Amino acid sequence: AHQLLGDVEKAKEVTQIEMYLNLMSLFSAELSYLNLCAADFQEAEAIFEHLHQLSQTYEMETLSPNNVVLLYATGARMYCLAGDRQKATEMLSHYVDICIHHFFPMKLSGGAYFDRIFDWIEESVGTGAPRSERVIKESMLRDVLMNPIYADLADEPDYITAVDRLRRFVEES
Repeated sequence: AHQLLGDVEKAKEVTQIEMYLNLMSLFSAELSYLNLCAADFQEAEAIFEHLHQLSQTYEMETLSPNNVVLLYATGARMYCLAGDRQKATEMLSHYVDICIHHFFPMKLSGGAYFDRIFDWIEESVGTGAPRSERVIKESMLRDVLMNPIYADLADEPDYITAVDRLRRFVEES
């Protein structure tokens, strides 16, 4: 309708909002699907790889870092269950990278590709977190330290490094 009225800029904004919403919906649905398919490692790994590629393509660490940390945490669990300690620690390292470099300050963003949705995000979704940053950071650390599925990784040097990096990050805030 905006395009027909000659307002191409508004039409682009509305289209970007629709694409953004659909991308977030698709990503969330696929994360849920990945969890449902966890019992079949080959299927789960294929879904994980698809989500990882989608994350890379759309720079999801900027758009929705929470979804990306959920992806890497799910991947770490998936590889732990499959007995692949190296891949599990790699996923946890990515988890920590996103937590440290992309999560804070808590502010939703459209990123470079979705450059016309900033006002919409601020007006309709808001940009702040419902919990304090400190509580979120402590939760991130607990998710890695206290999850019993990672107990077998406790002696892995990369796991120890990832946990130490996250612990320092939380303590410095």
